[in-house]
Amino acid sequence: AYLSKFVTPKRWLNDDDLRGEKPHRAVLWKSSEAETAELTDNFLHVDIEWEVVSGKHPQELEEIDRSKLLPIDFIYVVKPNAELSRAAAKLGIPVISL
Repeated sequence: AYLSKFVTPKRWLNDDDLRGEKPHRAVLWKSSEAETAELTDNFLHVDIEWEVVSGKHPQELEEIDRSKLLPIDFIYVVKPNAELSRAAAKLGIPVISL
């Protein structure tokens, strides 16, 4: 995957002022509304459109991915979720947790 513990979205995309032709779609996956998660500056970039998904089942991932014109480029999770990782792998979507 192009993202890892050491290669955050900001580092991967480099220049803060640079906007590509097509933005990247990222999902912050929360297992429930009660789970707290904040994106640090290393995850914020003008070229990334973030959305929060909360309380959904990993089986719904394909539907979530197809719900918008842009495909999901990566998913950020607070806690590792094996079932979500398997569902994402089937769709070729990287899942990162830090």
